[in-house]
Amino acid sequence: MPAARTTLTGRLRAAFARRDRRRPDTDPQVERVQAALARADALGENWDGRGAPAPDPRALDVARRLLDAAHWSWHLDLTTFAVTAAADGAGVLIESIVDDVQLSLLIDPDGEHGYFVADDYGSGELAEGVATVDGAVRDFWTYGRVPWHAVAPGDLV
Repeated sequence: MPAARTTLTGRLRAAFARRDRRRPDTDPQVERVQAALARADALGENWDGRGAPAPDPRALDVARRLLDAAHWSWHLDLTTFAVTAAADGAGVLIESIVDDVQLSLLIDPDGEHGYFVADDYGSGELAEGVATVDGAVRDFWTYGRVPWHAVAPGDLV
């Protein structure tokens, strides 16, 4: 094989190897949050000893898709993200930090709505609201803002 062709083949192999390292199943950040989702998925009824229901597969699926999008599409750093089952229902809780803002997103069991909380430790401001889980999650995780269309808990009747 000519030297030029060998060099090109080597470069292509190296490029494919780099691409393989970026796959969701080989990235350490993604592996960590996927492992947390797998642990939540393995929980059964009464997993907390106080009657908590098992996490709903719909909420787990939405959480999985949002976290994949956060990393692969929105290029967010997942090192500050924590994922767990919600103790008071069959939903999934995702927490993260943006600057001085602690962010919590509680995904309802149906996977359609979320309870967004942004607690700014620097200013002492707390913002919260219920909204559909849609494109608003990107701004929430990127900028630490509760979606503009979220309904405040006190307004829910």
